Amino acid sequence: MQQSIIFKTLLVLASVIVFIFIASGYLFVQNDKELIKEIRDYNLSSAMKALDYRLEISLKNNQGKMQDMTNMIGKNSSLFLLNFDIEGLKNSLIFDMKREGVKAIRIWDSSMNELFLQAFKEGNQVEFKKILPKEFEKYTPINRHIIHNEDGVEKTIGEITLYYDESLIVDIINKLKKNTTDEIEQFNAAINAKLLKSNIIKLYIAIGFLITILVVSTILLIIFVNTPLKRLKTGLDDFFLFLQGKKQSPQEIILETRDEFGQMVDSLNKNILVSAQLHEEIRELNTNLEKKVAHRTQELAEINQEVQDSIEYASTIQRSFLKSPTIIKESLNDAFVIWQPRDKVGGDLYVYEETKEGTLFGVVDCTGHSVPGGFMTMLAGSVIKKLASELSNNPAKLLSELNLAIKQQLNQEGKESLSDDGLDMGLCFINKDNTVLRYAGAKMDLIYFKSLYLDNGQEQNISYELNIIKANKQSIGYKRSKSDYEYTNHEIHIEQFESFYLYSDGITDQTGGNKNFPYGNKKFKNLLLSIQDKNMSEQKDFILSTLNEYQADNQRRDDITVIGFKP
Repeated sequence: MQQSIIFKTLLVLASVIVFIFIASGYLFVQNDKELIKEIRDYNLSSAMKALDYRLEISLKNNQGKMQDMTNMIGKNSSLFLLNFDIEGLKNSLIFDMKREGVKAIRIWDSSMNELFLQAFKEGNQVEFKKILPKEFEKYTPINRHIIHNEDGVEKTIGEITLYYDESLIVDIINKLKKNTTDEIEQFNAAINAKLLKSNIIKLYIAIGFLITILVVSTILLIIFVNTPLKRLKTGLDDFFLFLQGKKQSPQEIILETRDEFGQMVDSLNKNILVSAQLHEEIRELNTNLEKKVAHRTQELAEINQEVQDSIEYASTIQRSFLKSPTIIKESLNDAFVIWQPRDKVGGDLYVYEETKEGTLFGVVDCTGHSVPGGFMTMLAGSVIKKLASELSNNPAKLLSELNLAIKQQLNQEGKESLSDDGLDMGLCFINKDNTVLRYAGAKMDLIYFKSLYLDNGQEQNISYELNIIKANKQSIGYKRSKSDYEYTNHEIHIEQFESFYLYSDGITDQTGGNKNFPYGNKKFKNLLLSIQDKNMSEQKDFILSTLNEYQADNQRRDDITVIGFKP
């Protein structure tokens, strides 16, 4: 979904304003709350201080009244104490005990040093008992001496203790505090309600202010931004259509303003004009270049076709140089030939020649593959064919002569030679009676398997023994190969149920499998061992299917040649 620049700008602007509004509103609300809290705390503190002061004054006044009362009761009690008039004193104390706040009065006779009379309130009754209940210890006591004045001489005759209750005054003040606190809280609740109403009004004003800003901003953006951008887009689209070849010429962008957009349009119009001229020049150059490329492509196609035809013809020549595998199979009783060049022309070769002494055959692995390798196979094959007529029963001598001939043909006898090409080879000769096999090799071993019969008394089991005849370590024809090197013949007396194999390194170097490793000599020899119970045609099919499965999607690395036979 496309979003215009106005939408994006308004979105950013609205987000900033909303953020500022929320932050400011939060700060204002917090400030109002703090101010109201301070006012509440101040009012409450002032009221509590005033009530505490009132409590202090009331307690002092009450204490003064009680002290005056105590003095008065003491003065009234002096005559009763002198006359030992307990009943009269009781009546007097009953009257005094009715005064508010008085809880108990105790009269002490100093002359007798004993309690004269004690009165205290118990419920609504005045009791006279010697022992004052323990609960009266919470009341405030006032002590005064009872003085008797006789002939102008004052004498202490006793002591009065008055217990009075201050909790009435404290309760009154506490009740006033609670009422005052409730009134302040009600006042604060009313203030908070008014403040909330004020904040809602502010919110409506802010929303209206926000909407006004967005509307004005939208109008300004449409007039001063969106319209110029649309004209710019239309002009650029028109220019791009011209560049794509869908229009003959670009149109000038028209914008009658002198602001940044106007300056941008002027710059774009100049660039469009220059680009249009360059585009025309490039289009002419491309037209000419396309013609030249088409002509050159046609020439290269013709050359490539000639090269391909030459390679095809070279492949035909190379294949015609090889003996048919059917002929080899018929001559060697049971045999197979696998010859698969990596390209149309290969660097591998198998040779087969029949002479009056017997049959000569082998595998040749020349330097390289494709066309260069093909030239080497033709050269090597021609020389081998010539030498086979005289040296078919002496493979070692034939290899030595081949080595010298290749070095001479390619001028590779000196260090100044421009090339350094050669081959590896395994060569076998079998006499007419198929009783003797003579082998010589240049870095290509001959392997063969013997059948062994094991008799355990009940049945015979067949096992196969792997044998390897090592080739000489010198290749044929290279500059480093010695011209006078003599290869070695190995003679084997052929027995029934033996199978022989020669192969180039293309099959063992082929990569594949789970780890993309080369197939390897060890694995290939184990493969041959596992198929000894099959005939040569079945062995060929099994080797090819195993190779294709192992290779999978990997490319072929080299030419592959394998010869297997059972004399």
